[in-house]
Amino acid sequence: MQPLLSLTLALPLLSASSILLTPHKPGFLLYDTVSLRCEDAPWWTVRRRTSSGGVRTCLSGWGSPGGAVSECLIKNLYPSDIGTYWCESESGEKSATVHIHITGRVSAGPLSVHFTVFGHGDRTPPSHGALQKESCVLQLM
Repeated sequence: MQPLLSLTLALPLLSASSILLTPHKPGFLLYDTVSLRCEDAPWWTVRRRTSSGGVRTCLSGWGSPGGAVSECLIKNLYPSDIGTYWCESESGEKSATVHIHITGRVSAGPLSVHFTVFGHGDRTPPSHGALQKESCVLQLM
């Protein structure tokens, strides 16, 4: 009798949606307006994990509706908006995440907010960089 061979493939799950953060720029300022939208999945919901560890959906104390059901606007970006954002379906499928956090303060200007994007399974953040403005160096994390 021939031995039975078994082959198991481990493939990453492909999400039916991705989260899109606009406008497209490397960083944001305090009080900027940003849009978080579930791309190609109008029935998904934008969610965020707060600094206290809770999970909240758009309109449950943060954000306002955008032009589509799956879009959430933050009209005045503020330190309380720091957190991890993603799209989620009713069945629990999740998109990649977007992290919004404050990276520093320039004495002559407002706080700067920077975002980084991590996909499922990413364990290491992108390489660090630095900006210089008016003799102050900001470290981007």
